[in-house]
Amino acid sequence: MNSESFSNEDPGKINADGFAVKMRVGEGNRLEGCYSHDNIDDGFDLFNKIEDGANGVVVIENSIARNNTSNGFKLGGEGQPVAHEVRNSIAIDNHLDGFTDNFNPASWWWLTTSR
Repeated sequence: MNSESFSNEDPGKINADGFAVKMRVGEGNRLEGCYSHDNIDDGFDLFNKIEDGANGVVVIENSIARNNTSNGFKLGGEGQPVAHEVRNSIAIDNHLDGFTDNFNPASWWWLTTSR
């Protein structure tokens, strides 16, 4: 809650997310009032791998993703349905997508905007 994550970078410059709630996380995770910017990968990453199984539902609310090298908000992966929710959040000037379901057929978006 009310956290900032910025300028994360790994040696390969491909996997340094701002907030990463992914790969085998359980239920009940919530990110509220968070600001993720200038990270080398995604601002908010909720990626799933088939071999790991689906994550628990994550709620992101009143948050901002700005100027991340990949996506602002990435909500899944590899076709696994998880009903993640993003509410009242903004994506600004991310290099790929502001918001992406990343092949998650069950994600939900409310009052979000992207530029």
